[in-house]
Amino acid sequence: MPLSDWLAFFKWVLALALLQALGLPLAFRLFARLPERGYALARLLGWLTLGYAAWLLGSLGLAGNESGGILLGAFAVAGLGALWLGPQGWADLRAWLRRERAYVFAVEGIFLAAFLIWTWVRAYNPQILGTEKPMEYMFLNAILRSPSLPPQDAWLSDHAISYYYFGYYLVALLTRLTAVPSAVAFNLALAALFALSVQASLGVVLNLILWVQRAHTATPPRLLSALAPALLAPLLLLLIGNFYGILDLARQNRLLAEAQIPALYYDFGDLAQGGSQMPGVRFGRVNLWAWLDLKPDPLPPATTPGWRWELGNWFFAARTLHDRDLLGRETEAIDEFPAFSFLLGDLHPHVLALPFGVLGAGLALAWLLRAQAATSPVWRKDWPFALLSALILGGLAFLNTWDFPIYLFLVALADLGGYGLRAGWEALRAAFPRRVGVWAVLGILSLALYWPYFLVTFQSQAGGILPNLIYPTRFQQAVVMFGPLLLPVMGLLLWLRVRGRAAFDRRAAWLLGGGMLVGLALLALLLTLVLSLNANLRGLIFQALGPLSVSQALGLWLQRRLVDGLTSLVAALGLAWAGGLAVGWLRRGNATTAWPPAEERPALWMMLAFFFTGALLWLAPEFIYLRDNFGTRMNTLFKFYFQTWVLWSLGGAFGLWYLAQKAGRVARTLGLGVSALGICLGAYYLPGSLPAKTGNFAGLPTLDGMAYFAAAYPNDWAAIQWLQQNASPGAVLLEGSRGAYWIEGRSSRFAMATGIPTLMGWANHEAQWRGEYFGQVSGRQEDIRALYQTRDEIEARLLLEHYRITYVIISDLERQWYRPLEETKFERLMRRVFQRGDVVIYQR
Repeated sequence: MPLSDWLAFFKWVLALALLQALGLPLAFRLFARLPERGYALARLLGWLTLGYAAWLLGSLGLAGNESGGILLGAFAVAGLGALWLGPQGWADLRAWLRRERAYVFAVEGIFLAAFLIWTWVRAYNPQILGTEKPMEYMFLNAILRSPSLPPQDAWLSDHAISYYYFGYYLVALLTRLTAVPSAVAFNLALAALFALSVQASLGVVLNLILWVQRAHTATPPRLLSALAPALLAPLLLLLIGNFYGILDLARQNRLLAEAQIPALYYDFGDLAQGGSQMPGVRFGRVNLWAWLDLKPDPLPPATTPGWRWELGNWFFAARTLHDRDLLGRETEAIDEFPAFSFLLGDLHPHVLALPFGVLGAGLALAWLLRAQAATSPVWRKDWPFALLSALILGGLAFLNTWDFPIYLFLVALADLGGYGLRAGWEALRAAFPRRVGVWAVLGILSLALYWPYFLVTFQSQAGGILPNLIYPTRFQQAVVMFGPLLLPVMGLLLWLRVRGRAAFDRRAAWLLGGGMLVGLALLALLLTLVLSLNANLRGLIFQALGPLSVSQALGLWLQRRLVDGLTSLVAALGLAWAGGLAVGWLRRGNATTAWPPAEERPALWMMLAFFFTGALLWLAPEFIYLRDNFGTRMNTLFKFYFQTWVLWSLGGAFGLWYLAQKAGRVARTLGLGVSALGICLGAYYLPGSLPAKTGNFAGLPTLDGMAYFAAAYPNDWAAIQWLQQNASPGAVLLEGSRGAYWIEGRSSRFAMATGIPTLMGWANHEAQWRGEYFGQVSGRQEDIRALYQTRDEIEARLLLEHYRITYVIISDLERQWYRPLEETKFERLMRRVFQRGDVVIYQR
């Protein structure tokens, strides 16, 4: 890498070290009951609290969106940490650091190694190109350029960003703090998020392991004793992929190319292709690859030139689910997992929020241990604990809104378990309404802390809940997606079910597993009935039927659900086993003769909460999904499945360690062997994909995500540099708007790279972010066309004044998109201030 990139890397190392120091006093108190005192989560807490303080000061107009606001925020966070910790707390913290300095050095070394390794990976694949990277880069530059908050949306002038932009604000904060170019910061942020996820997941699982270890020792175990097994957490979370990788390796090398398997399956027929064969359930021998139906081409190639190790189709691992309607017509489905997301390199909200979601899991553990030990409501005795908890959960809502209810639910489960393990079943039943009130207040407070965003800025495309009737997840594809985690999770639940059968509550299992399954199915049917009565919404149900009559569709729907309902049943079984075990332990109370020992139950309850929540997120999209602009379950699958992977990784890592310590020889050998096989098969994905994504690590590495752009489009880049150096505050650009994802050209590239707002960027994305409000600004696309094409100077002048346009960009792209483009009017109405090659800039 160039020397400037190394300098940028070390600046970020120093900045991240400052965040660790800033967050450690807060973490030491917030996670006081955790064996490790929250050291591995402190850096995230420092980043979140500093970001919140600077953002709130800017949002309230008490500071600008600049370095001074960050400095004021740092003083505020440091002061609050010092006050909350107090003199005795500082003495305890210093003593802890001296005692556990070997652990501190180990954790910092792991973090630095992870940061360096993924920085190296990004240096061979730094391009801000493709998918939604231009959008994400636009957000970063828009926030950096905005003089105040809320930040200006660079793709919709005179409007603030209407998206959960807090993650981009946090990245912009470090970018400003380190004075690193935004195109370099984009890639350093991805590497930092990877390393933070490593550190946080390690910390959560290490605390669970230490809790069990210290239950059986007279003196607390040293933290280093749990470090090695806790490394399984980042392995499961970040380094393994699904089974798509190993399967595509076999497919492209024609392994089992002609394999036939007996199967009961739903045949889609050929009505959609104009044939006469009706769909229906069939039984017989089918080709293995046709049965799996994986993208991009389910069947192996006709020939192969030789053994190929490289995974050329790595992208389609996140398209494992192949949603098809009753006639086999495909609907887009997304099922990302962290290894794919970091490999793809999009700085998207689910990636920005990933380590903070793990922080939320650590917070849930803190609530569990506090509820187990405390005798008063959280607000009455220690309001800073409640306030900081709300700050974390509200931060998740601002980072990636989908995560907020998930981790609030997880905190509620943890609090429920901690209270019940301490007070017993009957006391828990009596106190349950009060605990629900605590969770409700926590949720309201979490959103209230971020009110300048949620009440002033936020607009949503969400439009309620819709039923999923005809897109059940085929079980074979569910296994391909979750296999490396599904094997250990279900294996652990089975072992716990058998080992703890004396305490297992069958009634609770039926209610939680079967009840959730039946309840979701009934909810889907009720929603279907309601929608069918509404003429405006009826099409959402019946548009997928095609030539089928309602009676035909009903019969096929029943057949499809019966054949492809195994995913729902397995998810419900996971809920049943986890719920039956948890309730059984609560009913047993603190009986010392019951298994597992009472001292170990908090850690095991947390593991069951991870499994239960993950299984619920897996089950829910089988019947319902959140309505958005896409009109399908794509986004719900995407967000829910990602968190299932996160939660099952954390629970699975601890559970496998626990199995190794506590199971008999047969169960241990079988459980660890099957799990190891699944993990090894999943481990192929990342090394198999890296050569294709990085070009075999050839060429000159760089962290500059726009270096390719400067080389490939020198005229564009020169214009961007001119704008960055000369554009006045409050400037507005006019440039062409065409499509998205740069499929039809480099649309909205000048606003993206400079943060200077333009009239309209990617229109489909603005529609997603703004919901119904988009109708009030969608006319801008026609105004852009009129500005470029009109010969009427009066019309052009009025539009230029109406939108307060400062600069007009004309390049070959605008000339292609807006034929015939009338350029001479700009010569008369404005002055030409830049020209290089085909790119001209006019200034008004």
